[in-house]
Amino acid sequence: LRVAPQRWLEDPNLAMLWCVLPTVWAGVGPGSLIYQAALKSIPEELFEAAAVCGAGFWGRLRYVALPYIRPLVIMNFVGVFIGTFKSSGYILILTGGGPGNATTVVSLEIFYEAYARLSFGTATAMSWLLAFSLIGFTLFQIRYLSRVEFRSARAA
Repeated sequence: LRVAPQRWLEDPNLAMLWCVLPTVWAGVGPGSLIYQAALKSIPEELFEAAAVCGAGFWGRLRYVALPYIRPLVIMNFVGVFIGTFKSSGYILILTGGGPGNATTVVSLEIFYEAYARLSFGTATAMSWLLAFSLIGFTLFQIRYLSRVEFRSARAA
């Protein structure tokens, strides 16, 4: 049985997926450990009370677990959001922004603007806009998290 060669990185519809996959794969392990620790810190009594009230698995997840770990989810989301702008190296190595422009991201475009087109002024302006948007997003996170009450995890 012979399988034809797959051209995943040459397909504009799949190229971004295959560029993102290594980053996701690298982050799953540490993220899983952090979420497991957060879920272990939720008192069992809350899950038991929700079960007594008739909540199934999805109900306990939605009404007990997610509200309890919401600050962690937001912090992790912002960290991942900022980290995606640092992952343009993977895209540069895998596809260089192609096929077409299917995998071109902002930070890769800034790189090309500065070093391929030698338009340092435009690249600097684009970098400032990116930095201000990331700072604004981080300020949103800080404002939200300043209203959150943090609890310490209970001893196991």
